[in-house]
Amino acid sequence: MHNARFPAARFKGFLSFEGHQGYLADLADYTLGSDDDYRHLDGDVFIIGIGQPELRLKAYHKWQQKGVEFLTLVHPNAHVAENAQLGEANIFANGCFVSCNTQLGNANFLNGFVIMGHDARLGPGNFFGTFTPLLGEAGL
Repeated sequence: MHNARFPAARFKGFLSFEGHQGYLADLADYTLGSDDDYRHLDGDVFIIGIGQPELRLKAYHKWQQKGVEFLTLVHPNAHVAENAQLGEANIFANGCFVSCNTQLGNANFLNGFVIMGHDARLGPGNFFGTFTPLLGEAGL
């Protein structure tokens, strides 16, 4: 679950998306430029760090059409049940807990300590802020 598909993935940098630079603070030196100007190479793997759901999904669909591969990030202190059904390009930050028999679509961002209860079903492109509980059998 912890990046097993891409064990040799290395961080290259950040791309702006449609003029949105994001707040990079001390990481600004890692900016690669605009996503429109970037030409992906074989072996490139993408992570979408955009929190705003509409932009997150738009970026996902744009790069998906270009045939890139996406990495799902699972923080070492997050727990994802073995029988959870996960899409691609998801982020599970520190302390997230995804219970049994859950389904999560593509390009979701679960910020720290989000709890996804048993049997919850969530579609694509969601952002859940810190300490959000998603109760069992919830659906979006």
